[in-house]
Amino acid sequence: MGGFCLKMKGYYMTVFRSVNPATGELLGQWPMWTDAQLQAVVDEQASLWPDLANTPLAQRLAWLADLGELLAQQRHTLALCMTHEMGKPLAQAEAEIDKTRALIEYVCVQAPQRFEPTSLLPGVERKMAALGGVLGIMPWNYPLWQLARFALPALAIGNTVTIKPAPNVWQSAALLEQWVGEAGFPRAALRVVRADIQQLPLLYDHPHLRQVHFTGSRDVGRRIAAACGERLKPTTLELGGNDAWLLTDSGDVSAFVKAALTSRLNNSGQSCLCAKRWLVPKSRLERVLALVEAALPDYQPMSPELPESRLGPLARADLRDQLLSQWRRLSADALRRSSDPVVDGQFVSPAWAVVDDPLTSQVWPEEVFGPVIQLAAYEFLDQAIAWANHSEYGLGGSVWDADPQRASALAMRLHTANVAINRPMRSRIDVSFGGRAASGWGVELGQEGIAALMRGQVQYVDG
Repeated sequence: MGGFCLKMKGYYMTVFRSVNPATGELLGQWPMWTDAQLQAVVDEQASLWPDLANTPLAQRLAWLADLGELLAQQRHTLALCMTHEMGKPLAQAEAEIDKTRALIEYVCVQAPQRFEPTSLLPGVERKMAALGGVLGIMPWNYPLWQLARFALPALAIGNTVTIKPAPNVWQSAALLEQWVGEAGFPRAALRVVRADIQQLPLLYDHPHLRQVHFTGSRDVGRRIAAACGERLKPTTLELGGNDAWLLTDSGDVSAFVKAALTSRLNNSGQSCLCAKRWLVPKSRLERVLALVEAALPDYQPMSPELPESRLGPLARADLRDQLLSQWRRLSADALRRSSDPVVDGQFVSPAWAVVDDPLTSQVWPEEVFGPVIQLAAYEFLDQAIAWANHSEYGLGGSVWDADPQRASALAMRLHTANVAINRPMRSRIDVSFGGRAASGWGVELGQEGIAALMRGQVQYVDG
């Protein structure tokens, strides 16, 4: 959550530091802001907010549409910046920008509808308005999308947005801030700040910031939820995932493996919503492993700037070390496994392991962030469901069966908020998205996600 410490003249100064994970090149470092600087930024946003909220909605949406055009024009610049800062393959960075532009188009259509009064009963209606200031504490793995999915609808509604990005992707976040201003929004409408975790209470305490969005680890999310709970400040939390993908006896095994591999290894395995745990019938295990081994040569780590790259480096050295520690523990419990991952700097090749007993495995319930696939071969479906639910996370999942109704019934037995049937589980711009249990609470995206960024008022009208 915090930055890095540099010893200077006998004292420590905390900085944001960005290092290219593919090359080790220091891209830049920037001093942390003082409490006074943070206070001044949010004070300026508080002063701006009445004017921003009263700006005609059509004008705010025109600015948002212009931002979409800027993202199209600067697509390669931003994609390359993300690739340099956290190692995302360039094609995947470009896809992240394209999804953000699609979100802008969706918000421009949907936002006006959210301001329409809703009749609840005769003489009773609900009206919606801008909330105020929204604070986002954001991760590094999707440097644009994670910010955009709450920040851009918030701007359209008429809220100001304050973003504390992960230190290693500061430049990507700063580009978004720059282009929001160039699109026409007042400079203070969206600000990206360099704050350490110890400074977050200053932001929680500011009366202008009325809602907090956090995407990141479960443990940090708990601390943020506790701090905001003390202040009666609402939060939206996405705290990771450990998605189970279930293949039945009748599911299309080739389609399952192709989709699951793509899901698991996208973003070098550093995604909350992906196929982390595969549950396959014991009778189909050999076929699944043969397909995996045949496909893995297409996922060898290489420079993320190459057009053909599908697997880049892990974003930080500590993340690589954590992954390798999990792999060693997983290997000790494995019934079968691939060769150890090949490690070259922060590049780690894919590996797989068949877990003997998921209910006693140390690693099976954990979130594994990197190109490691856990498999388990079940004998009957009740066993598969029990193994799938042996994790405190509840973000996503997928069920593959020839009968969609049977697949739907199986999906309802999974303790997770989102399940795809015979397809990969991906978030959609037009459907609300959030987790349950240790994966967090609240939603973003879709009509419900836009409404969550607004304040509602029920009015009782005479007659």
